Amino acid sequence: MPREPMNVVFITTDQMRADSLGCAGNLIARTPNLDRLAAEGVRAERMYVAQPLCMPSRSTIITGTTPRTHGVWTNGVALDPDIPTFGQLLSDAGHHTALIGKAHLRPYGFDGGAADPMEVEREDTWEQGLVPDDWHGPYYGFDHVDLTLRHHYLKQGHIGRDLRERAPESIELIDIEHALEEPTWDVAWKNAVPLEHHPSTWITDRTMQYLEDAGDEPFFVWASFPDPHHSFTAPEPYCDHFDPADMRIPEFTDADLDGKPPHVRDVIEGRVVKHEGWGPGAGDLPALTDTDWRQIHAQYYGMVELIDDSVGRILDALEELGLAENTAVIFTSDHGELFGDHGLLYKGPFPYEGLYRLPFVARIPGITRAGTTAAGPGTLLDLAPTFADLAGVEARPSFQGRSMLPWLGGGEGRDAVLVEFVSRYYPELTLMTAVTARWKLTHYPNADRGELYDLQEDPGELVNRWGDPAAADEQREMEGRLLDLTANAIGRLPPPLSHA
Repeated sequence: MPREPMNVVFITTDQMRADSLGCAGNLIARTPNLDRLAAEGVRAERMYVAQPLCMPSRSTIITGTTPRTHGVWTNGVALDPDIPTFGQLLSDAGHHTALIGKAHLRPYGFDGGAADPMEVEREDTWEQGLVPDDWHGPYYGFDHVDLTLRHHYLKQGHIGRDLRERAPESIELIDIEHALEEPTWDVAWKNAVPLEHHPSTWITDRTMQYLEDAGDEPFFVWASFPDPHHSFTAPEPYCDHFDPADMRIPEFTDADLDGKPPHVRDVIEGRVVKHEGWGPGAGDLPALTDTDWRQIHAQYYGMVELIDDSVGRILDALEELGLAENTAVIFTSDHGELFGDHGLLYKGPFPYEGLYRLPFVARIPGITRAGTTAAGPGTLLDLAPTFADLAGVEARPSFQGRSMLPWLGGGEGRDAVLVEFVSRYYPELTLMTAVTARWKLTHYPNADRGELYDLQEDPGELVNRWGDPAAADEQREMEGRLLDLTANAIGRLPPPLSHA
């Protein structure tokens, strides 16, 4: 029987590691507000992506389907607007729905061709004045949108339009040319944008205004922060809150790479300068100094702290407006960040915990119990049916996941989850990963290799057990799980129009 509808505040970040929270045991991060949210609710220790790139992951969140079903197999592929979304489902059921911040459901750029007025996530569409002044949706089923574009970007989108009116002098300051200090590397610097005009602040302000204007109808608001995605650059005062000398840089040795597939070593040693997670300096990994790595970490944690303070402002607004008792708050990210694990940075075809595992905390009145932990693996595929459950409506038949609410409330969760990756720059490279409470297996189709890690005994994924006779039984079991998960990942869109 459907439950009474509940308001939802859904907060996401971009490229945030599961271990970047204080409540996850991080001794450097400053996340008192997210820690408070976890103390008042539940933290899932083992939440996983369906695909570890922005657009495929976000498309899975909004459609409740796997990448092989929704078709966004890599960044740069637009999500088909005809695929049903949870936003439309909730809107049809009487919820008012809003998406504030980063959507990234369509490409930011286009290799050739003129701007299209439907492409509202392309900066040239805004530059050419093709977005009406009063346009705020609907967009992919959401009634209202306030969009930011790209990362550390203020020039276009709703944020650009707003700042051109209020603070035009701040728009250019987002670029590295205006860094507060000379950067040691071109992907980590101290940001010159005033805090009051930074995207994280703007998204928080818009979200709080939305809550104030919500009225009596049930609502769903998605506050989507573009940080702490690279480039690693925090504004004052957060850019100075973490001393690079205090940062703990992951250590790895050449022996760590012995069991890794060849493409991992190719990237680390600079033979491959472009992959799906590439950004400025992606080909410079061999040249990164200890100073560079420490600056990356210091700025990353500054960005995380700003997000945490933003979450605190949203939580305080819910309390002040009397909304907290009937509002679910769910926080997660679209994917993680390698951050130096195994010598790697950013994201890409690397099936490791820093990239695949996500922060996830939730406070859901009447469901979660204070200070609890949800064990076992979870998946972002289950978010859409969870939102339907919270709204008191039946999930769409197209949704391939299941509601998390029983699990987050202390019940049993999934035995295993699937993560897939199809490489754009390595045409021969496909990763299919099954994760259980203890084991992780990655199969490389058409290649005589794989990766198998005992996450209980080897949480750093240093020893690849693939082909190890002592782990033969575990490998066979995980291969069977992977086959089952992959078979069940095939969706049924579009629906048939007749018997034949």
